[in-house]
Amino acid sequence: MPEIEIKKFVETVIEMRKAQKEFFKSRIYTAMQKSKILEKEVDTSASEILKKLSDTEELQPDLFGAEDA
Repeated sequence: MPEIEIKKFVETVIEMRKAQKEFFKSRIYTAMQKSKILEKEVDTSASEILKKLSDTEELQPDLFGAEDA
């Protein structure tokens, strides 16, 4: 997985946490909206990353020649 993807994901998570903290501190509607948008981005990115990782695992051959059980 490219480092740029991981970096972007982590930056989005940090931004999301800041937005969540701002909302819980202020209870302002726009802060909640921003938080929810970022939460959806994080959820989508996490799903995509997990899918790519599982796809990569399926493509890698077994080093010891064992077959799937």
